[in-house]
Amino acid sequence: MFQGRTALLLVTAWVGIAPTASAQAPLYEIRVTGNVQLRAADIIAASGLKTGQTVTRDDFDAANQKLFETGLFTSVNYRYAAKMQGNVAGFSLTLEVAEEPAATEVILDIPGVDESKLWQDVARSDPFARPQMPHNERAVAYYQHAIENWLRAHNRQDQIVMEDESDLSRGTMAVVFVPANLPKIGEVVFAGNDAISNDALQRALVNVAPGQDYTDRMFRRMIELNLRPIYEEKGHLTVSFPHIAIADPAAATSTINVEVNEGPEWTLGKVDVAGDGLPIDPLKKAAQFPEGKLANWKQIQACIGKMEALIRRDGYLNVTSSKPERAFHEKERAVDLTIQVRKGQRFLFAALQINGFSPDLEQKARKLWKLAQGAPMDAAYPNEYIRSMLDSLHVQVKSISTSLHIRPGTNLVDVVLNFR
Repeated sequence: MFQGRTALLLVTAWVGIAPTASAQAPLYEIRVTGNVQLRAADIIAASGLKTGQTVTRDDFDAANQKLFETGLFTSVNYRYAAKMQGNVAGFSLTLEVAEEPAATEVILDIPGVDESKLWQDVARSDPFARPQMPHNERAVAYYQHAIENWLRAHNRQDQIVMEDESDLSRGTMAVVFVPANLPKIGEVVFAGNDAISNDALQRALVNVAPGQDYTDRMFRRMIELNLRPIYEEKGHLTVSFPHIAIADPAAATSTINVEVNEGPEWTLGKVDVAGDGLPIDPLKKAAQFPEGKLANWKQIQACIGKMEALIRRDGYLNVTSSKPERAFHEKERAVDLTIQVRKGQRFLFAALQINGFSPDLEQKARKLWKLAQGAPMDAAYPNEYIRSMLDSLHVQVKSISTSLHIRPGTNLVDVVLNFR
């Protein structure tokens, strides 16, 4: 949400020239104070003032307002004084600025336009346009205008809008500038693929691509989420999609051309598991990594899941594993993996709560519970217990829910079982 900012404050000092709004005199000097990230020359250029021109105080006010409306400053003030050159009195102007923190990432996502080239071109004509900006309405409007001007110069009439984008995994936020009216995805055409047919690739996108809004960035995400797993399941871990292009950015619906570089099939080499206090050998035995065989990434992820399940059985309910670090060996066509495992806090079993049984049936069910109070909370045990208990007591139920309740401020866990 945008927040209000400091209003304009005009600080003036007039020496040697009558202080009337209509007084005209040459502008001999322009200085800037308070700038940190922005160059003085860029600030002066953005103000619209130039040395040598004839100005009045109204021109100073207009320049002040113009700078403030960029959204890049929390305040913009000015002061001026008389300055003589020869026998002609003129102005010496000082622009006093306080920059707005530019902490929000800016992403330009315009179909048919390379983002890096767009940044270069926009920055040439408008040096205030940078990949980091203040998050306020004035700055958004300023960026929209700069991008639209570039598009007009390249015979594009797109209206640009801004969308907020959050990355919860990194805890960051970005603003994305996109056209208000985006082309729709029509046919997707692939080139360079051999290991996986065009039909198979198109089937992978049939439920997510056709008819959807297209931008280069959104479509590339779609490709990564839906096509990369198919290739990596076949061991093509270095697959890439070097060129993605829309055939006609101005069309309502357009063909998307995708170049595929499948890369080789990789075999799985050595797998290293690292972390404090880990039972490495039992973990690798449980995982059964297919070393020396096809590096099927889906299978590898399942192996990592088996490792984590074993650790959770020992009370480490919040165990996590890092994304495996891949080390490729071109000559052998093998990939080694390093996996960092963090066990987290160890939890202990505290109490069992059974809901939905008669007192007599509950008593019988409790006698079959084997996990001792104070023992490591085996995450898999409740479900194993339920299957065994229902079979032993010949009980039929309509529904079952299981939950683990951690007592606040402790590492003690209550197991709650609800039967209907």
